[in-house]
Amino acid sequence: MDELIDIVDVHGLPTGERLLKSDVHHLGALHRGAHVWIHDTHNVLLRRRAFGKAGGGVWDVAVAGHCRAGEGPLAAGVREAREELGLQLTESDLAFLDRRLLSYGNGCNVIISRYRARLRTEEFSFPDGE
Repeated sequence: MDELIDIVDVHGLPTGERLLKSDVHHLGALHRGAHVWIHDTHNVLLRRRAFGKAGGGVWDVAVAGHCRAGEGPLAAGVREAREELGLQLTESDLAFLDRRLLSYGNGCNVIISRYRARLRTEEFSFPDGE
């Protein structure tokens, strides 16, 4: 889905400019995203990205996605966990880890806020296409 994304400054603050997600990477515009590291006592959940998506077939953090326009990273982490794993998390389920600037070779320049959530593996499902 092509959605609007807030463009941000180097501090992660919205500049007021919004672009379609497809244009953000093409233009190399700085934007925000969220990663949620899912773990239990001894394991960290990774998932293989769907082959039809960017980076298809690559093993990646369990939950990763862009912040939509007007959405903060914490809310994006909760939404992406629901969309990608079927998890019904709340913001209080996520513990902040860190924030970092990542630049990928595909033009993606993103400030990622990373969170962790401790869960039992029987709590999640994998929706089609994710």
